[in-house]
Amino acid sequence: MRPFTGLLAAVVVTASLALPCLADDLITADGTSHVCEILKVDEDGVLARGKMKSGDVVELKVPVARLDPLCYYTLRDAAIGNDGKARIRFAVWCVENELFSRAKIQMRKAGEADPKLLEDLQAGKYPEIREGIAKRVLASAESDMAEGKFAPSRQKLEMLLARLSDTEAGSNARDVIRTLETKEAAADAKSAADAKAKLSEEAAKAEEKRARLLAEVDDDYTKGKALAMEGLTEDSDSKAL
Repeated sequence: MRPFTGLLAAVVVTASLALPCLADDLITADGTSHVCEILKVDEDGVLARGKMKSGDVVELKVPVARLDPLCYYTLRDAAIGNDGKARIRFAVWCVENELFSRAKIQMRKAGEADPKLLEDLQAGKYPEIREGIAKRVLASAESDMAEGKFAPSRQKLEMLLARLSDTEAGSNARDVIRTLETKEAAADAKSAADAKAKLSEEAAKAEEKRARLLAEVDDDYTKGKALAMEGLTEDSDSKAL
């Protein structure tokens, strides 16, 4: 752990109305644990009080992007309370940060805090909320794909297509996941070619034999994957099923 001086790049703020809690460790995105006092946790980040090497005490607002996701999750989860809408927004943040199981927990807690809100949302009411969620998830999936993070991108796109396909962003996800398929196939082919180039002659022959033996299985897998993709990207619910 190190003192609060590691956070000096953040903006110094005051918060005379904030209620301090017990001293805690605030973990930043680089994995460093800072000894400080947590004053407030909101959707934008954490307000904390800490001591500099000079002995001066400062209050800093640390943006969410500069925090370790799991550390922020713990703090924010405790701070939200019974605000159902805030928990839904937090669930979207969890999806964006690949905390998929925790997103489910937040949706459950949203339902516990405000059952009517969750029921209405699942029934298609509050279209502006649904569209907002879908746009954020799609943007995150596209960002992942651009960075070559294909697995989390696929999880987010499949979530969109399964749960929010009626939104504009959900509809657009059909084209995006097809693009992802193409990129994944190209990456897999390159990886296989690179691996094959490194094989010895004997290992290469063994790999060719394995490929011949599993050709039928691989073909069935490819067909099944294509069928699953058709179901995800089909506009008609009955055809999708």
